[in-house]
Amino acid sequence: MRLHALHPDPARGRGLATTEVDVDAGTSVAELRPHLARITGYRGWCSARARLAVDDVLLDESHPAGQPPLVPGATVRVGRGPEACDRAAVRARLHVAVVAGPDSGALVAVPADGAVDLRDTGAPDPLTDVSVDALAVRAHGRRVQVRSATPGVVVRPGRRAHPPRRRRLPAGRWRRWRPGSDVVVGRTTLALRGTTEEGGGSRSGRGAPGVEHRLDATAVATWVGPLVGTVVLAAVVRQPLLLLVGLVTPLAALAVRVAARRRTPPISAPDAGPPATERVRPATDPADLTAATTRAALASGPEVAGGTPWGPDGSLAVVGPRAQALAVARGILLTELGSHLRGRLAVRTADPGAWAWCVDVAEPAPDGHAGTTRWSEDDAPLVVVADDPAALGELARRRRDGPGRELVLLVLTDADAVPGWCHHMLDVTADAPVLRRAGHDPTPVPLHAVTVHRSRRQLERAHAARALAEGGSGPGAAPPATVHLGDLPAMPAPSPTALRHSWSQPPPGLSVALGRGPGGPPVQVDLVADGPHALVAGTTGSGKSELLATLVLAVAAAYPPERLAVLLVDFKGGTGLGPVAGLPHVVDHVTDLDAARTRRVLVALRAETRRRERLLAAHGATDLTDLDPDDDATPPRLLVVVDELRALADDVPDAVPTLARLAAQGRALGLHLVLATQRPAGVVSADLRANVALRIALRVTDEADSRDVLDVPDAARLDPATPGRALVRRGSAAPQVVQVARPLPGRGASPVRTARPLPGRPRWTPAPPPPASGPPGPGPWVDAARHAAAGRTVRPVPWVPALPGAVRPCDLPAGPGLALALGDLPDEQRRTAVRWEPEHGHLLVLGGPGSGRTTALTTLGVQALAEGTEVHAVGLPPAAVGRLRAADAHGTLGTVADAAEVRRVARLLELLAARTDGARAVLLVDGLPAVLDALGGIARGAGADRLVALWGGTVAARVAVAASADASTASLHHAAAFRDRLVLPVADAATDALAGVPVALAGPRGPAGRAVALRDGTAVLCQVAGPPEPSAPPASAARADVLRVEALPSVVDLAAPRGAGGGAGAPRVQAGVPLGVGGDEAREVVVGLDRGLLVAGPPGSGRSNALAVLASGLRAAGRPVVRLTVDGLASLPSPPGVIDVPPEALAGLDAVVLVDDLDEVERLSPDASDALHDLIRRPSAGACVVAATTSGAAVASFRGPHVALLRHRRLLVLDVHEPASAELVGGAAPWLVDGTTRPTGRGVLVTGRSAVPLQVYRPAGASSAGGRV
Repeated sequence: MRLHALHPDPARGRGLATTEVDVDAGTSVAELRPHLARITGYRGWCSARARLAVDDVLLDESHPAGQPPLVPGATVRVGRGPEACDRAAVRARLHVAVVAGPDSGALVAVPADGAVDLRDTGAPDPLTDVSVDALAVRAHGRRVQVRSATPGVVVRPGRRAHPPRRRRLPAGRWRRWRPGSDVVVGRTTLALRGTTEEGGGSRSGRGAPGVEHRLDATAVATWVGPLVGTVVLAAVVRQPLLLLVGLVTPLAALAVRVAARRRTPPISAPDAGPPATERVRPATDPADLTAATTRAALASGPEVAGGTPWGPDGSLAVVGPRAQALAVARGILLTELGSHLRGRLAVRTADPGAWAWCVDVAEPAPDGHAGTTRWSEDDAPLVVVADDPAALGELARRRRDGPGRELVLLVLTDADAVPGWCHHMLDVTADAPVLRRAGHDPTPVPLHAVTVHRSRRQLERAHAARALAEGGSGPGAAPPATVHLGDLPAMPAPSPTALRHSWSQPPPGLSVALGRGPGGPPVQVDLVADGPHALVAGTTGSGKSELLATLVLAVAAAYPPERLAVLLVDFKGGTGLGPVAGLPHVVDHVTDLDAARTRRVLVALRAETRRRERLLAAHGATDLTDLDPDDDATPPRLLVVVDELRALADDVPDAVPTLARLAAQGRALGLHLVLATQRPAGVVSADLRANVALRIALRVTDEADSRDVLDVPDAARLDPATPGRALVRRGSAAPQVVQVARPLPGRGASPVRTARPLPGRPRWTPAPPPPASGPPGPGPWVDAARHAAAGRTVRPVPWVPALPGAVRPCDLPAGPGLALALGDLPDEQRRTAVRWEPEHGHLLVLGGPGSGRTTALTTLGVQALAEGTEVHAVGLPPAAVGRLRAADAHGTLGTVADAAEVRRVARLLELLAARTDGARAVLLVDGLPAVLDALGGIARGAGADRLVALWGGTVAARVAVAASADASTASLHHAAAFRDRLVLPVADAATDALAGVPVALAGPRGPAGRAVALRDGTAVLCQVAGPPEPSAPPASAARADVLRVEALPSVVDLAAPRGAGGGAGAPRVQAGVPLGVGGDEAREVVVGLDRGLLVAGPPGSGRSNALAVLASGLRAAGRPVVRLTVDGLASLPSPPGVIDVPPEALAGLDAVVLVDDLDEVERLSPDASDALHDLIRRPSAGACVVAATTSGAAVASFRGPHVALLRHRRLLVLDVHEPASAELVGGAAPWLVDGTTRPTGRGVLVTGRSAVPLQVYRPAGASSAGGRV
């Protein structure tokens, strides 16, 4: 706030000089003195013998800045000064009001028996109208006279419809001046008014105290006429008694006048004013505004505002000489701001010095379009002054895009510069202003011009009136418009040292620094003494969230974490209380983004209530204050702060009953609630309201909401332009006006400083304040509190926070089985380990995509491998398989297969079911429905039956299955067979219900890995643990006793067999010729050719390559090899070392005979076919037949070489996917194929009753093998 300091200054000449200073509201006079002495250089400010004063009112040392009369714009001086003219005028029985002219708004008291010269330059507020030479007023009793050195006119209002009567005021002669008459001298118009007369008063003067009550001619005639007639009649008839009849009428009129005088308020009560409940009325002239404002500043009175002839679009142009236009514009603006400064003002000017008088009330207005600012319907209209022709285009855009509650006042010197969109113009070029309106004749209006000095005085009076109106019925002032939490005396600096010192001396109760009250003194509330609970109400934008943040910061700065715990329930998405969530006092911060977590907090609160009840009962205490605060067993006070209670009640219906029960028990147990909502009606129950004694109401939308909170309508009348303005009610006490502190560090400036100079050419006056330096918001206190608490031995807070978003198995308590998740038991205020014991049953993990299903299985697999348990994995992604291989410290990782590798999966299930060594194993199945679907294609569902038998048959005692699945109907069909179920986040609550999740835990659960563990009818909310880091390096070799079904490679070169099973030193199935790699362990497979071999397969399946591999093996073994050729048979070049022979050379041949395309040989050469048939039936010692044919030909043959070779049951069947090939293999064919993968050379070696899947070697020099899918 800005003050004017009046003091001697020889450097600025003789007399008193004025220095403008900015003073923080609430600064006491004792604090003000040294700063004024430092700024002005005048040591008299610090004199102990002199008191400071504003006008004639002395100030005591504790008087705060902001409390009347030390309000913005006031002039402070050393020692008592003269009484202000306006205040003396309204206290006097009669006063002269300047209602028009260059000195409009001036008030001069008329002495009861004396005279006053209105032009006396030595007077406190002389008239400045140069057209008036001398003007004096004197009074004798009730008779008032006026004399002017300049001829003038006395104007009396006409009776009824008659025009006013004008009488000449001769120069230098006294003329009687009756109340209600106007005196016009030069350009000045004066009116004689009484103490309570407003709006110009009654022109006849009736009803004004101290004004002469005269009987007009009509009244005199009503009783004089009958009296004269009665006298004449009595004389004629000679009856004196008739004279008594004639006196009846005069006596009746006299009684009426006496009664009227007695009903008139006495003159001895000059401060009495109109009833405070009178509605706001417009000002008739500047003097009326001055008188009303002065009365309101002395004692509460009605508001006066408005009355400007705005155009229908809210615009008005004042055109004329600059000095006179500015004076008229000042009068208009003062009228719009009103007696209580309810209006709002922004100035666009190229001459800021001309508007320095309003710098304390003008607010920054945005450049460009006003559409960037949205005013609420409760906001006062914004008056935008344009004193710059260059701003007209900008204002046109503002009016086009801006809100409708914006008034525009143009100040111009040329009528031609008035824009077309402004339809009302006030022309003040001549002495008699004229209002020009579009479509109307010009209308003469009074000249309401106000000087700069009187404008400043009017703002000073309006500040005092507003402060008195907002501060209650007694003397007071409005709180400061902005308060920083760091500037409050009870708030320590945001440093670890200051906080440690504050924590070492905590005040009793639970005291909170809230803000500043009327006049600036700090306001505190005590949640123990004033509460124990608080209700905060306020509409959007009123400052609820900042109030809550301030409250949390203030209480955390006063009490250490071991004495106070804070729970934040933020149903604004975490944005409202998020800045203070990092305080060490905060035990949890829940938002509306996690409803399950909110329900968990309510359960935990009920558990904490029961725990505290048991603690008090054990100590025989009735209140928490009865316990030793230094005892580690004494729990801290728990402050629960809820932002947006209505949203909490909508999302969690049982929240309000829980809070009501806590409110009933909270005082004795040290539990305190701070509940914030926009409208308490319908959400704050009667039980809850009965226990909330501390109520804080910021601005609300209507009076019903204010009464609902405070039982008074005042909160609906708070200024919307001042966020954070609130009313605080403690119990049944009267509400107190408070400006809530913003959660910001102190500004660090001196409370008194030289007023900032106006900039040279600002775009808007005043310019917006520069942004505050340093970290904004509560951050500095939060960081300092965390550092201060780090070095302390903090008592453990008896509150288990919500589950973390990431958990490792090492974080879980030890126990039997494998660690699966960290469970939360809020009703017992503890956590537990959710573990899976494979020997007791199987585990089903249900959840949606990305919910953490694979992570859960990986965690179990890593731990099982660390214990040396045999683990098999089906369907796990490569990253999870990599984690398992890295954790295989004992070599117990068995088969790892994809869900599409049905041959391997089915073979693994067969081996597990047939196992007899008693070894235990864990089977991990990721994506159970997909695996079941893939296995269901084997032997009409027999493959899926093998998997189901693991958890439904006797195999369950040796093999434990941990499977994951989505929450589909197919998955839930098998859920009953699993003893343990883990339900991760799913699509909706209905799916949770189908999975067996209780209603209390159903619905969204937050981050991935948040699940509900179900076992034997119990449900526990938990967080799945992530895979642990390997404790030992992987084993160098796999254990031989672990079941493994290896994958077959798509290509194996003959020159480089697999090292694990190939090569000359690799173990073989039997003595014979190497053919490829195959079997469960993917080792080299050899085939005996003593009785021949039939290679069957569809075209392109690799039959010729198989013959080449066999020829190479035979040649390497030293066996002679020939190839049968017939005329017309197209064949590939012979393998190295193989001789082509005709059919007739077969007789008596001692060699292995290779036949490619046996079906074509039978068709082209029956003789060759017969020769082959004889050789197969009666082979020689070293001769045998190895033939290749199509699978269809082999199946369709009923005689000849095909049948002879098939009888020996030694054949290589390639591409078993083909029906004919599958028929050659027999019933085992579906179990020996891998889904849809069909690489060249993949087949099954059938030897007798055994069938071995294998991949045939690729001979040296062959092209890259293709494949078919």
